[in-house]
Amino acid sequence: MRGENANPPMPWQWVIGKWTGDLASSVINHANAGITYFSLDQGRQGNQPYIMAAFRRVKDSPVPEHLSIADEHIARKLDRRLEERHPYLRDQP
Repeated sequence: MRGENANPPMPWQWVIGKWTGDLASSVINHANAGITYFSLDQGRQGNQPYIMAAFRRVKDSPVPEHLSIADEHIARKLDRRLEERHPYLRDQP
């Protein structure tokens, strides 16, 4: 319930990154467990795993160079996937 002193909703944005090697393994494990990341593409490059994944971040600072902002179409799809994964977030911005 929001009162007069409630904080305004956080402005979120979806960002996309690609990870390889040990970092990819960690991101893959998190995505498969339903924690933070959504896998967009994953596989192997040679003998190294890779993953292209998206996650939400607060728009409070510039986007790091290794990440890109998801376009509106992808962001809507990710919003739907997030609602499916966590239905209780439907009332959140």
